[in-house]
This record gives sequence, C-alpha cells and structure tokens, in this order.
Amino acid sequence: MPSPGQPAGYMDKNVNAYLLGMIILVVASIVGGTLYYGSRFSNVTGDYNALISRIESLQAELLRSQSEYNYTIQSLSQTSEEKENLKKVYTVTTSELKDTAEDLNETLRTAKLELSGLKEVLADVQQELSSVKSQLNNVRDDLNECKDNYNSCQDDLAACQG
Repeated sequence: MPSPGQPAGYMDKNVNAYLLGMIILVVASIVGGTLYYGSRFSNVTGDYNALISRIESLQAELLRSQSEYNYTIQSLSQTSEEKENLKKVYTVTTSELKDTAEDLNETLRTAKLELSGLKEVLADVQQELSSVKSQLNNVRDDLNECKDNYNSCQDDLAACQG
C-alpha cells in the first residue's frame, strides 16, 4: 500500500491481472508437468512392460534349459550305470575266458602227454606186430614145409601100396 501522497504503483493497480497471470502460470506449470511426467511415466511403463516380457521369456528359456539339463544328467547317470555294468560284465567275461583258456591249456598238455604215451604204445604194438608177422610167416613156411612133407609121404605111401 502506498503511503498517502504517493502515486499508486503498477502492482497496486493491476493486482487482479497479476494474480490471474500467476494462476495461469501455475496452472500451465501443472499442466506442463503433468504432460511431461505423464509421457515420461508412459515411457517408464513401456520399459517396465518390455523388461517384464523379457524376464518372462528368460524364465521360459531357463525352464527349458533346466529341463534339458535334467535330461542330460539323467542320460549321463544311465550311461554311467551302463558303463559300470558293461565293465562288470567285461571283468567277469575276461575272468571266465582266462579260466577257460587255462583249462584248455591244461587239457592240451594232458592230451599231448597222453598222445606221447600212446605213440610209445603204438610203437611197441607195431614192433610186436612186426614180430608176430615174422613169426606167422615162419609158421606158414613151416606149415607149407609140413604140407609138402605130408604130400610127399602120401605119394610115397601110395607108391608103396600100389
């Protein structure tokens, strides 16, 4: 308020216009801020929604990868079990083959010893056979000689009687 005797200032005369300008300025600021932060919030919301969808896709990929991992672990476990089973079968089979080979080698040694013994027996039998054949030939010769003597005696007897 001006003191008496001084002219009224610009503000005193146009207070209503000043207040209206201030209200318009505040309203414009609020509207501008609302529009700015509304678009900014909409950008943040869009980014948030994009991140949520990316997280969901990563979660689905993680579940798929976890499923594949579990399947791989199960397959590896089965493969390890099969490997252990095959190793046991191989060990048992190898042991059985070694035992069988040892048995066959022992049988072969025994058969060779028997064969050697049989060869000696065969040689002895062949020698006896040769001896018996020689004796048989001598007996045949003696028999033939006896037949000749008998026939000669028969001829002599027939000549004496006749």
